[in-house]
Amino acid sequence: QRVFDLFPDCSERSFLFCSGGDGRSGMRVLIQSEARPVTPEYGTLEVKSIDESFFSHGSYLFQSKFCPVIQKSHSREVIPLKSEGDVLKWLLSRQKDWGIEIYPDSFLKTGDGKMSMDQRDNPRNITIDYVEVTGVLSVNDRELFLQMIKQGIGRSKGFGLGLVQLRPISK
Repeated sequence: QRVFDLFPDCSERSFLFCSGGDGRSGMRVLIQSEARPVTPEYGTLEVKSIDESFFSHGSYLFQSKFCPVIQKSHSREVIPLKSEGDVLKWLLSRQKDWGIEIYPDSFLKTGDGKMSMDQRDNPRNITIDYVEVTGVLSVNDRELFLQMIKQGIGRSKGFGLGLVQLRPISK
């Protein structure tokens, strides 16, 4: 909720975020947004702009925590994917839509987890399964790639999933 409070003028979520921390230095939250956040009530905020040239590289090391699922046919039920092979297959099936190519030999599932949250007006908890991955990708279509970076991947982006972190690979 604290992240959402940083964007009071946004009627829709127009940002992606992920959180982490080592427990000693407190919580750190990485936020990606085109809108500038307001000054937080608690903690400190450091705002950095990303130069357009950052997105002009051909290859990147990527890291993400996201929620990959498949939907049962003729049903609203979704099945979370957890195995490294299933997650890689899920990513590879979307790479053309994202304008990228993922190198399967570089792919590694580095973790997984669950988040549970109480719903105010519903006795059922919400449980979200997620995975953490890293790998190498190359860009085939810059426009689709930028759209994917802006929109994130997978489900549950409002819960801090879907942000794709990048580090350019120099040749």
